[in-house]
Amino acid sequence: LGALAALQRDPEAVIACLPADQMIGDIEKFRKVLRAGLAAAKKDEVHVTFGIPPSAPETGFGYIERSRKIKVISGVPVYQVKRFAEKPSLQKAKRYLASGKFYWNSGIFIWKASFLIDALRREKPGIIQKLCRIADGPRKQFQSRFRKIYPSVESISIDYALMERASNVRVIPGDFGWSDIGSWSAFEKIWSKDSSGNAVRGKVISVDSAGNIVDGDSKLVALVGIRDLVVVSTDDAMLIARKDQVQDVRKVIDILKREKLNQYL
Repeated sequence: LGALAALQRDPEAVIACLPADQMIGDIEKFRKVLRAGLAAAKKDEVHVTFGIPPSAPETGFGYIERSRKIKVISGVPVYQVKRFAEKPSLQKAKRYLASGKFYWNSGIFIWKASFLIDALRREKPGIIQKLCRIADGPRKQFQSRFRKIYPSVESISIDYALMERASNVRVIPGDFGWSDIGSWSAFEKIWSKDSSGNAVRGKVISVDSAGNIVDGDSKLVALVGIRDLVVVSTDDAMLIARKDQVQDVRKVIDILKREKLNQYL
């Protein structure tokens, strides 16, 4: 829908899709690879994405495997994508890391808006037909069209709908201090740490405790003799999880929904 809006303003528009729930540490490096991506997308009929060089065999991310180098733009290499890989097992993630040819999938994409719409017309015509009904027509009625039509649009990620099917995808490596704040474990790299290596926010007292991630909110949290836990305290709920299982918080969400405990969501 954003691409259709961009096309209404400029038939040659190039657009970037940038997830909001990420942290970028090195803004200048990020701008450099963005400019290279914009140049690649503007010149060629390709999908451009950014791959994060993996620092660990992470099982919570999807991966992108590169093949041959296509070109270099202002010192930034651009590779052909061989394939997208789903979140792997630990053993497979270790192989990915050792190969040197895999990147974490950042979820950042750049396209010519017209190219994106044409590609979706081929792969998901039903989605585009409905989005065109929303985009076309008087601007004053846009919100009413959106509320009426958008809930019926197929719910599917751009990866599944398009990127994993496409052959002309380019990946640009992006070592710009990227962090996907998709789980509590991400805050271990963001928050300051005490002398025992606990990453904390709020008022925390630690006794013989190390390697924990603690969000105390407005409460005092005291740790005694614990290791490698995530402790999140809010006004009406508390989460305590092992760091290596913190992504299973989604199972708690499923239970809350099933038990209709919506006030805790």
